[in-house]
Order: sequence, then structure tokens, then C-alpha cells
Amino acid sequence: MILNQTTPSPFSVENSELNLHHRLLFELFDKVEESITGSHEAEVVSTALVQLRDYASYHFGAEEALFEVKAYPEAQAHAEHHLEFRSQLSELMALPDEGNGTIRLQLLSFLRTWFQDHIKVRDKAYIPYLKDEIYRKMDKGHSGSE
Repeated sequence: MILNQTTPSPFSVENSELNLHHRLLFELFDKVEESITGSHEAEVVSTALVQLRDYASYHFGAEEALFEVKAYPEAQAHAEHHLEFRSQLSELMALPDEGNGTIRLQLLSFLRTWFQDHIKVRDKAYIPYLKDEIYRKMDKGHSGSE
């Protein structure tokens, strides 16, 4: 498991809900990869890609809604970065089913790397605005001991 609620991780954004979203998205990336390398059945691959697309859209919408509530100053640029992911995922989904396993895996690898980098750089930038209370308490508990 890449992320727990409060376990330190290079992918933690110190927001329990968004950490959960990220963990589920990583699981969906794995599911898509398994569908491409395993069955190669068009319906299985298509279903996994639709699940990834739909959950990514849900996650991005949740992030962007929090940006608005918390008045995150980089909200517009961040949302534009989400559009890049959606565009690349659309390209992956548009590939014909036959004979494109290698190309799909390359695109999926690109998307997974994009997502990891997005979390480590762009998502980490919003931590001061979206940090959960549980993480704030953890910070207070550590502030006097170091």
C-alpha cells in the first residue's frame, strides 16, 4: 500500500481524503496495467480505463472544489495541469484494441509517472491550504521535540 491515512509517504498531501483518492488511483493504474498485460480482452481493458478516467475526474473535481473553499491561489494553474492528464488519458482510451498492448503500456507508464510527479510537486504545494486537522495536530506534537 502506498498511502495510509497518516503514514509518512512521498505521496502524502497531508489531507486524509485526498490521500485516499491518490491510493485508489494508484490501485486503478495497477488494474489497468494488469488488464493490458493479462487478459488483453478489449472489454476488460476498456472497463479498467473507464474506471481510471471516472475516478480521476472525481478526484480532480474534489481537489478543485477544495481549492475554491480554501482560496488556493494556484487553483487555475493546477486545474489546467489536470486537463493535461485528462487529454493524455483520452489518447490512451482512443487507441484501437488490437495490437496496441505495448503502446498502451508505454502511455500508461507515462500517465503513472505524470501522476506521481504531479503529487510530489503540484499537490504538495497546496498542503499549507488543505492540510487536515489530524496532520496539524501531528505537527504540533513534533514541534517541541526536535
